[in-house]
Amino acid sequence: MGIHWNPWEVSKALDEIEQALDKAEPFLRQANESIERARKIPNLPGYLDKKLGYVAMRLGRFDENVRDSVRRAREDIPQKDIQKAQAAATQQRIM
Repeated sequence: MGIHWNPWEVSKALDEIEQALDKAEPFLRQANESIERARKIPNLPGYLDKKLGYVAMRLGRFDENVRDSVRRAREDIPQKDIQKAQAAATQQRIM
């Protein structure tokens, strides 16, 4: 049974996700800088420092987890099927 979905379209969508993450990186870095500034506020209660540390940890893991998920999704798409779908799309544009 053949593939009924377009592997090339999925691959392009994964590319777009990676591009969006690249654009988000400066904002994530800025958020971490704000967290670090907040954590240096004099007399900050320990329970708030702990929560801010948790937010910083989650931000770092968010980027890593999403990039890892994109990589794993990409690995699950057969490269030969991407190439076939891309060739078929190119062929259709030529006609």
